[in-house]
This record gives sequence, structure tokens and C-alpha cells, in this order.
Amino acid sequence: MLDMGDFAGGMLKYLVKHPVGKVTIGGGIGKITKLAQGAVDLHSGRSQVDFNQSADMAGDERIADANTALEAYEIAGPDLAKAVAQAALRQVQDRFGSAEIEFDIVVIDRRGTILARAGA
Repeated sequence: MLDMGDFAGGMLKYLVKHPVGKVTIGGGIGKITKLAQGAVDLHSGRSQVDFNQSADMAGDERIADANTALEAYEIAGPDLAKAVAQAALRQVQDRFGSAEIEFDIVVIDRRGTILARAGA
């Protein structure tokens, strides 16, 4: 286990040079949404959730006017979490899959409940 905090990109670049068999990336809906949208620095000062892109991702236009990823999840529910997990997995595989690492993504809520999972 590596604690990546906001720095998913740094962790993943390290793992490309020092591969392991499997990496599970877990986080809240906000951080994983940013990863799904292509951000690798997930700090709130350096990346923001694009709610129009989230609406497209989940096929639910109601979330385009959300103010937070949590609010978007409250509107769209599990369909958004699943779409986010799948999109995040695609982003990670596309950018870092050359290392032949098996990735999976887990979206959790603040109580630790798994909202969605994609990958192995």
C-alpha cells in the first residue's frame, strides 16, 4: 500500500518505474472524479471537478449544476459512482498501463462504504 494523498500522478509514475502486480486506487467521489477526468494532482487548489463532464459521464444532465462531487452523487446516485470508477480506470490504464500493472479503482464514501468499483 502506498499513501498517495493528492498526488496520484507521482505515485503512478513511481510505479511505472517500480512495478508491482496490482494497485488499488481508492478514494472519495471527489478525488476519483478528478482522476476520471484526467487530473493526476487531485488537490483542490490544482484541479477541479468539471460538472458538465460528470453529467456526460453519468448520462444525467441534472448534475451539470452541482457544486460538489458529493452533491452530484446525491443527485445521480450509484450510476455516477460507477461511471466515475470506470472512467478513472480507463484514465489510469491509458496513461500508466505500459507497466503491466493490474489496476482497480474503488470509490468510497466518508463512512467507508464502497460506492463503486472498477477493474480487477
